[in-house]
Amino acid sequence: MKKLQNLRIFVIMSLDVKIAKKYIFNGKINLISIITFISILGITVGVAALIVVLSIFNGFRQLSEEQLLGFDPHIRIVSKNSAYLSDVETITQKIKNNPCVKKFSPALTTRAVVYKSNNLQLVELIAYTDMSYLSEISSRFYEFNLPKKDRCIYIGYALASRIDAKFNDTLQIISAKMLEKSIQTFQVPQGIAVQNAGVFNSNIKDYDLSLAFTDIGTAKRLLLKNEDIISQIDIKLFDKNDLEKTVSKLNEDLKSESIKILTWIDLNKELYYIMQFERVAVFSILSLILLIAIFNVFASLAMTIVKKKSDIAILKSIGANNKFIRNIFIKEGVIIGIIGTFLGLILSFIIVFLQEKFGIFAIDGSKYIMDRIPMAVNVFEVLFISFFSISLAVIATIFPAKKAANSNIIQSIRTE
Repeated sequence: MKKLQNLRIFVIMSLDVKIAKKYIFNGKINLISIITFISILGITVGVAALIVVLSIFNGFRQLSEEQLLGFDPHIRIVSKNSAYLSDVETITQKIKNNPCVKKFSPALTTRAVVYKSNNLQLVELIAYTDMSYLSEISSRFYEFNLPKKDRCIYIGYALASRIDAKFNDTLQIISAKMLEKSIQTFQVPQGIAVQNAGVFNSNIKDYDLSLAFTDIGTAKRLLLKNEDIISQIDIKLFDKNDLEKTVSKLNEDLKSESIKILTWIDLNKELYYIMQFERVAVFSILSLILLIAIFNVFASLAMTIVKKKSDIAILKSIGANNKFIRNIFIKEGVIIGIIGTFLGLILSFIIVFLQEKFGIFAIDGSKYIMDRIPMAVNVFEVLFISFFSISLAVIATIFPAKKAANSNIIQSIRTE
């Protein structure tokens, strides 16, 4: 008996799907079929547009991360209330014991003017106690030599061009502290002579023009300090995906109210927030394409119900209940949603493949760091967009399907 009941349910389920498919693919060209086609096309375009555009955002985000992490540390530890860190030995010991840490170095930062002849530029100087830390970013250097002694500097290619500095040239640097002292002692300001030990290209305009690296001894001389002082500790990880785990572990180990642990996202939070806002804004705008397509699904079903009143009446007269009638039109909307979504996925994957293989959306490589628009598909985004699209199609069917199920048999027959 139970098997017969299950068979009956299966037959009923199969029947409503067959009727729904018959209404969609009736082989006739009329207003309803045209609107149905437009609905499927709209969903296809909407899904494809969302996936392609979000893939572009993902591509640019990955590219930005690569560029930023080429120079920025994954983690930076600074003092909360002072310019300089205290108890550096304890902090560094805890960092050493963390298995996720690849390389780290305490550093001293200051502002200074770098000049050669009459060409000068204000820069942010970062001086590492362990200059081998720079080997982590050495791939970005045109020329690079780890110093065997102090009084060296590493500058960006834009800064080198600005002050006409070549590799191994002698440059001068001077700080506000040194200028202040020369004024107080009525002496002519004298800079510190340093060797240009490397020229880098970060592909980040501000860094290439206004960032420089030097040794700790030179930085202390610029600040007129003799004692050991540290303003930050920069940390590189083996895997950037271990960021949250490492920060949590450091907070647990250090338990200090006087320090602040910053991630690379914190260091670039304005850029990160702008990118997030742009993603949400673009997703919202492109979702309108889907909403218009879903409205067409609603219109198509409403017109189908009006045209198929006699069919509904006949089905009810031979025993079909309201649930069965409702399911026909809900499944019609679901089929439209699935077809449109599937075609949208296929179209978007073709576009992404062609872009990665042939660079169909090219840009000027002489002006930018790449010659094509980057794309990266996120599986979770694809699943979400697919679910979102089909869900909207289902929602669009609820009112028309309910209206069809509650239609009056006698009134429908009289109308026909």
